[in-house]
Amino acid sequence: MISLLILGQVVTLSTRDVPPPAICEPTVTNEDVLDCLRRDQEAADATRRRYTDAVLDQIKVRGEEDGDPEWMEDRDQFLIADKLWDQTATAHCDAVYRWWRRGTIRFAFSAACHIHMTQLRTHTIWREWLTYPDSTPPVLPEPPVPTH
Repeated sequence: MISLLILGQVVTLSTRDVPPPAICEPTVTNEDVLDCLRRDQEAADATRRRYTDAVLDQIKVRGEEDGDPEWMEDRDQFLIADKLWDQTATAHCDAVYRWWRRGTIRFAFSAACHIHMTQLRTHTIWREWLTYPDSTPPVLPEPPVPTH
């Protein structure tokens, strides 16, 4: 269950598979909610870029240290997978928007979906590319795990 304050009214929605909007300061207007979500998306995007850049650095360094001439192919495969993730996340969040199309809540739920998917991708990047199977510390700290 999610409770939102929209235009002075509390709206409670039952959602099972849709991530709730980010927790923002109490807001009065839809514009306030969307501004908050926009800031959250910018922060999630910046974190993802930081982790993506770290992966690309790791691929290059590892390839050069190992003398592996195919390190650029590893980089290209990572970038292809990342682009496909973006396409999948966009399609998913577009479907969320469509599901909630009958009300203005669609904007907040779609934005929250994009934030959730970005955080999920960042955590996946960290887990698959920036950690080690032994006790070696990860390249970067574990990013926040989306909870919804």
